Amino acid sequence: LDCRNNKLNSLIAKNANLKSLDCSTNQLTSLDISENINLKRLDCNTNQIISLDISENNKLTELICWGNPHMELWINSEQKTWADWLFEHGYLSFNTIIYIKNK
Repeated sequence: LDCRNNKLNSLIAKNANLKSLDCSTNQLTSLDISENINLKRLDCNTNQIISLDISENNKLTELICWGNPHMELWINSEQKTWADWLFEHGYLSFNTIIYIKNK
C-alpha cells in the first residue's frame, strides 16, 4: 500500500495480509500496525508520529521512520539487535527513544 505524500493526518491500515506500507511524508501523529501481522516493510518517515509499537510485527524486516521528531519506538526483546542496527544505520532519528516490551 503506497499512500505517501498525501497530507494524511490519520490512516487505518488494519489488514492482516498487508506486506508493505509506505505512508511517508504525511502528517500522521499515530500509526497502529498491530493487526498487520504479515507486514514486512514499513516506511513512515517524515511524519509527526509520537509513538510506534512494532512489538507484534515479528515479520518486519525493513523499517524506515527517521524524520519523526521525539518518537517512541516500542519493540519486543527479540527485535532489540535489529532496532540497534536500524539506529546505527540512520533508519531511526537520533531523538527516537526505544522501549522494550516484555511479553
